[in-house]
Amino acid sequence: MKLSENAKELYKLRLFGYRGQQCAVAEVDLSKSHFTGCCQVLHGVLCCVINTNLSEREKQNTLHKLIKKRN
Repeated sequence: MKLSENAKELYKLRLFGYRGQQCAVAEVDLSKSHFTGCCQVLHGVLCCVINTNLSEREKQNTLHKLIKKRN
C-alpha cells in the first residue's frame, strides 16, 4: 500500500504490519468524548479509527486493545 505524503498529513494515516497482518490507522477529530476508537477488517486490512482528542498514551492503549481484540 502506497499513500502520498499529503494524504498521510491530511488524514493522519499510519500504515504498518503487525504479525503478518496489514493495519491502517486513521485519527479523526470527534467531539464525542466517550468515543475512543473502533476497527474492522476490510479486504484483509485491519482498519482502525481513533479519536484525535485523546492523549498520546490513550491513543496507544486504545490501538493496542483494538488490535488484540481482532487477533
